[in-house]
Amino acid sequence: MKKLVALLLVLLLLVSLTACSNEVAEEVTEEPAPAGNVVPAVEITVTEPADGSLDIATGLATTVVEDVPAAPSIMVDGAGRWLLVVAPMGEYVFGADTNITLRIPDGWEAAEPPTIDDYGNIVAMIVPETYAPIWLNPVLLSVIVMIVLCLLKFNIILSVIIAAVFAGLISGIPLNTLMQTFITGMAGMNNIALAYGLLGALAYALQASGLAAKFANVLERIFGKTGKLFLLVLAVIASFSQNLIPIHIAFVPILVPPLLAMMNKLKIDRRAAACSIAFGLKAPYILLPFGFGLIFHNILIDNITDSGLDVRGMSIWPYMIPLAGAMLLGLLIAIFVTYRKPREYADKPLLVAAPVDEDDIKGKFKLKHWGALLGACATFGMQIWANWAFPGSPLWALSLGAVTALLIMFAFGTLSPRREKLNETVKGGIGLMGFIAFVMLVAAGYAGVLRATGGIDALVYGAFNLVGDNALLALIAMQVIGLLITMGIGTSFGTIPLIAAVFVPFMVMMDFSTAAIIVTIAAAGATGDAGMPQSDTALGPTAGLDADGQHDHIWDTCIPTFMHFNFPIKIVGIIAAMILM
Repeated sequence: MKKLVALLLVLLLLVSLTACSNEVAEEVTEEPAPAGNVVPAVEITVTEPADGSLDIATGLATTVVEDVPAAPSIMVDGAGRWLLVVAPMGEYVFGADTNITLRIPDGWEAAEPPTIDDYGNIVAMIVPETYAPIWLNPVLLSVIVMIVLCLLKFNIILSVIIAAVFAGLISGIPLNTLMQTFITGMAGMNNIALAYGLLGALAYALQASGLAAKFANVLERIFGKTGKLFLLVLAVIASFSQNLIPIHIAFVPILVPPLLAMMNKLKIDRRAAACSIAFGLKAPYILLPFGFGLIFHNILIDNITDSGLDVRGMSIWPYMIPLAGAMLLGLLIAIFVTYRKPREYADKPLLVAAPVDEDDIKGKFKLKHWGALLGACATFGMQIWANWAFPGSPLWALSLGAVTALLIMFAFGTLSPRREKLNETVKGGIGLMGFIAFVMLVAAGYAGVLRATGGIDALVYGAFNLVGDNALLALIAMQVIGLLITMGIGTSFGTIPLIAAVFVPFMVMMDFSTAAIIVTIAAAGATGDAGMPQSDTALGPTAGLDADGQHDHIWDTCIPTFMHFNFPIKIVGIIAAMILM
């Protein structure tokens, strides 16, 4: 209690010390160009908007008066400084004889006087008289708050909500707008929440049928003598959930809980098992353009292209090999080095377990088992059909596949007595996966608030301002930025659009090759969800390994997967980019 009170006091102190950044828009007026195409004088007026809008690039582009020979743009860095760039258009140029007048509003000052760079652009830097440095960036501070609360074993859902409110308040967002933004952001994850709840019901039904236990017994007979071999096989099985049979984490509560008794017998460290599952949930979609991998690669290609570097038609998966190799290295280190020693676990009953008849596990294959098997196949078949009929692996196919499977099991008598068992199955499934679904909803709301703060762009520009033109420092900065953003919003898929818009033009300006740009953005976006408490890559392993209450989400899943996957991907991504540069 004392720790919580102290933490809240620190948060209040930070809120009181952090000033809200003023938003600015620009109006640009210039003298007509004389003969010779050299602009003799230009007056740049920066004014604060009345409506509080912040679409700076669009606002500048639309305020250029006809026949004015310049195209203005503006960027903001993490310290709240505004970099104004006015580029000449057509045959017009700015030269040494151009007289530049910069008018800025009260409360602002020129950090650097307007100058003309080597490319003939006018460059000016203005700052608020009091501005927040990069270490008071709302995204950075909010992520730190969330991590600290989670490490103190505070409730994950409440930790994410507190971090979101904190980020909004220090950014000057009114409380009512903040909460509305949070709730609106949650809506973006509705399809995932529905799918996880229904897939939880399917997992519960498969447990009740005895089919999951039968499959676990087969795995135990084949791979149950060597723990290390079993962990490698578990990673392979998890890999199928991303590409071959794209059901993501839904397999974990079906397959893993029946295997816990065997894992206890072999004294397998469940932290290594968490790394095996997380590897299978992540490495395949990074490397292979199938299933969820197709979605990831398309997001990568589309956003790099939209940011000014056309990579359409390119096969980018070869550039992903170093990143997948880094994850494989991390997995092998986890299994054979870090967690190689035996670890004792007690044989305890499952916290959420469907009642299973012993004869259904050890007896002959019955009609109810065939119904369960057919239902599981129908779930996979629905995914395959949906991916063929509607390219991009539509997420609604997970929900529809689970419903189809439950109806098949209902018809075959797998759920018997039918009505009572169906109700019990749906309730049990919500108990099994409902918590994960709700965490995903809250994480989506948190991501919406972080975007609304404007702190993501500020973090990116602030880091670029610090590294200058040093290629190695720039690559390190981009990897750290990608990690922080993904840690905040909880998904690699959502990070790519945010970072590509800034990273691509910056890397093109620094003469990085196309291959280096692809590797850098993929590495920067791919890390963070492995090991973050609110990400499905971490929630999935815990859903299975903590089925008997002996696996801690933070210390046994998040920290091991964070260390063994994020660090290798970052290091290899930087090295690969430097080689390909």
